Parts: sequence; structure tokens; C-alpha cells
Amino acid sequence: MTTKELIAQLKRDLPHGYKPEREEFARLIVNEQHSIQELSTLLFEKEKVSYRFSWLLTDIGLYNKDYLFRTLPYLFSKRKEVTFFDFEEQFSTYWYYFGVPEENESDALDLLIHFLTNDYKVSTQSRSLDALLTLVEKYPELGPEVKMVAEGVRCSPNVRKRRKALLG
Repeated sequence: MTTKELIAQLKRDLPHGYKPEREEFARLIVNEQHSIQELSTLLFEKEKVSYRFSWLLTDIGLYNKDYLFRTLPYLFSKRKEVTFFDFEEQFSTYWYYFGVPEENESDALDLLIHFLTNDYKVSTQSRSLDALLTLVEKYPELGPEVKMVAEGVRCSPNVRKRRKALLG
């Protein structure tokens, strides 16, 4: 299947598909080496296609972390161009599961703190905190700043335990 044919099929099927179908598409994309950059035009389609493509990106990463990870800087550069939903918020999920690419670490720090200090969903805040804690492991000098903003964040017991171990 060509990438053009795959894009047409995703436009047709994503709005009505569920996780098993997205997982099948994720395997197809990775196994046939389709370009995520080319497929990312789906982020600019109708709302349901755009939003569900962002979920498909997570499924791709869960199937093959490196395949998605190497495209995250490109996707991050396009985040503000997506108008149907807050695509930027999806990066709390991508960075939580797959890590922060080195070239995005500075921006990620600011954005993740923004997610923690503003009115976002609990899942966004918890994933943001976990991604920040990974950055603190890499850069311990960030600990005091992250500790200051992380104190009141609602999160899972595992993230709470990790926060306490890393930040005191």
C-alpha cells in the first residue's frame, strides 16, 4: 500500500475505528515503513480524523518506540498549526511514554511545567509530572524547580512515590 492510499484509508476509517483498528494501522505503518511526517498531514483534516490520528501516533510508539521517537521533534514543530484540538497537550502523553528528544528538552521543561501549573486534565498533569521526573533524573539540578511546581499535582500512587523518591 502506498502512503497516499494509506492516508485515504485513514481518513475514511479513523473516525469510526477503535483501539484494535488503530493498533493494526500502527503495525502496518511501522512494518511497511510509512513516513510519519507524510502521514502527519492527517493532523490537519477534520476534527475526528485529526484527533484520532494523534491517538494513532501513541499506538505507533507503543508498537515501536523508536519509530515514533525519531519523528517527535518534527511533530513538536507542527503542534501550533493544528487547530481542531490542543495537539500540544498530546506531548505530555508522548513524552511520558517515549521520552523527550534532546532537541526538545528545553521547550519540554517549560511546556510540562505549564501543564502542571494550569487547569489541565489530571491525566495530562500526571503524565507531565512523570515526564518531568525523567528530566530530573537526567538533570538533577532541575529538582528544586520541579519540586516547587509538583507539590500539589494530583497523580497516581506510582508517580507520587517516584516524585517523593526524586524530589524528597
